[in-house]
Amino acid sequence: ALERLGARSGLRGDALVEGAVRVSMKQRKKGGGGAAAAAGEPQAEEGAADKAGDKAQKRVAKKKAATEAAAEEDEGHGLSLMPLVLLVTVTLLLALLFFQSAVHFRTRSSPENPFDVLRRQQAQAQVSGKGRGQTTPDERLRIEVPLKDVASGGTLSFSRPRTVICDACGGSGAEDPTEVTRCDQCRGLGIVAQKMQVAPGFFVNQEVTCPKCRGKGKMNAHPCHKCGGHGVRKTQEPMQIELERGTPEGHVITVEGGASESVDFAAGDLHVQIVTARTAGITRLENNADLEMDVSITLAEALTGVDRTLTLVDGRTLRWRRSEIIRPRERIMLEGEGLPVFEDPTRRGDLYLRIAVVFPPRISPSTRSQVSKLLEGVEFSALPEEEEAMDS
Repeated sequence: ALERLGARSGLRGDALVEGAVRVSMKQRKKGGGGAAAAAGEPQAEEGAADKAGDKAQKRVAKKKAATEAAAEEDEGHGLSLMPLVLLVTVTLLLALLFFQSAVHFRTRSSPENPFDVLRRQQAQAQVSGKGRGQTTPDERLRIEVPLKDVASGGTLSFSRPRTVICDACGGSGAEDPTEVTRCDQCRGLGIVAQKMQVAPGFFVNQEVTCPKCRGKGKMNAHPCHKCGGHGVRKTQEPMQIELERGTPEGHVITVEGGASESVDFAAGDLHVQIVTARTAGITRLENNADLEMDVSITLAEALTGVDRTLTLVDGRTLRWRRSEIIRPRERIMLEGEGLPVFEDPTRRGDLYLRIAVVFPPRISPSTRSQVSKLLEGVEFSALPEEEEAMDS
């Protein structure tokens, strides 16, 4: 207590004690009651000082406990706020990245930016793609060829729709090529930036084809009257390809540069697939060299023999003779009378005759009697395959 009082008054504790002693000695001189009171006063002051010290220690301990509790509470609040802090941090980083991409695109579209120069060089490379191996898409065409053309070979002529460079403007798309100007919307790049929303509140710039020049980067003040400013036009173009003798079914002949043309790229290749057209009475077999021909003979020829002239697919004629009995659905092979073998035309496949016996619709009683007499004593037998069919 004396120390606190000294702190307030600016005096030291020993000076206060000395003053208190002096006061007590003066009171002792005044009388016995005062002496007794003065004698008990140092003890009372001592007890008061002890009590004051205890109270100060309690207040210090209480304040320390309160400080520790407040620190723990602040730490708990800090832990609970960590997810929110992380979310805010990630959001700020994403916003910064989008801002940088937008700034990069604006900078790139500047004429002085090296990235813009690179884009221009790439666009020029596309325009001059004919020397870099870039071509238009390849095209496929399916053509049915008569069997006689497959057998004889030669030049196959046909026409087909094709896009070609306009012969009036030379591909510039303008009546006067000197009037072609750079597109002011895309600055000749053929692409523009378009905002696209990727998340609520977030947008990104996406490159799309320029709608004004349709990706060409150029504008025509007076479009060509023949192609309408496109630089290309559609036409029905005649073509010719060489067909080898015995060309297989489904064989593909490639015509380099035969696909549709483009102003920006070289023409791709045209792939022509050869398909054999159906020919009445003649079938091409799977090995592509053998043929099967339907031949109808009369009942008299089936019994007495055949002497006929057959016309083959390549226009040749063949004399076919047979004296033996010919059964219905019999299959007769004529060796070496089929199609030429592909890439080896000195060899030929075989020709198979599929026999159909034609019966008369009716006969007279006298004819029936004559036939019956003629066939008396003749042995009849079935073919091996017919016997197997009957047994099964």
